[in-house]
Amino acid sequence: METERLLRAAADHLSTRPNATLDEIGAAAGVSHSTLYRHFDGRTALLEALDHAAIEQMRDALKTSHWQEYSPIDALRILVAACEPVAGYLTLRYVQGQSFETRKSVAEWREINSEIEEIFLRGQRAGEFRTDVTADWLTEAFFSLVSGAGWSVQHGRVARREFTHMITALFLDGVKAPTQGNLPPPLVGFVLLGLSVVRPNLPNSKS
Repeated sequence: METERLLRAAADHLSTRPNATLDEIGAAAGVSHSTLYRHFDGRTALLEALDHAAIEQMRDALKTSHWQEYSPIDALRILVAACEPVAGYLTLRYVQGQSFETRKSVAEWREINSEIEEIFLRGQRAGEFRTDVTADWLTEAFFSLVSGAGWSVQHGRVARREFTHMITALFLDGVKAPTQGNLPPPLVGFVLLGLSVVRPNLPNSKS
């Protein structure tokens, strides 16, 4: 579908050049100025379409993962794998920050955040996830790792096939409840993905 292809190309380009003009975005996507305008009536319309695409794909990932049917740890692994297609959009969301949001989308992101947060709450109640870190923070960390992994794949730092393992191996070592003789540091190596630049723009379900 042409619109979807344009959105993905725009997300990839804007995540590295957030101030790119529509002409530059069109060139990166291999289409003319007029073609891009036929799909999106200006930059604001394009950003809103990108945000809508991210929301719809996150909803689809949550629905198709059927995470409620699995243990919290397995649910997290399955959801990470389901989020691979939306990772590029999440990277762009963090880069664009508040300019990427509308009043409606803020409410929709809160719903998505709340559902993901429930995975961590379940894990904490079951004793599978550590309780000295809030589920709200773990949700923010989840988004950051998915976004950072997507960025790394996009820029050729890691292979696409490593997406799920790269996130779950790092994340679960930090989120699992401590066992005797094994006290995992919180989110070991979190900064290795270079996420400090996007941290201020993390979607926050509590605001």
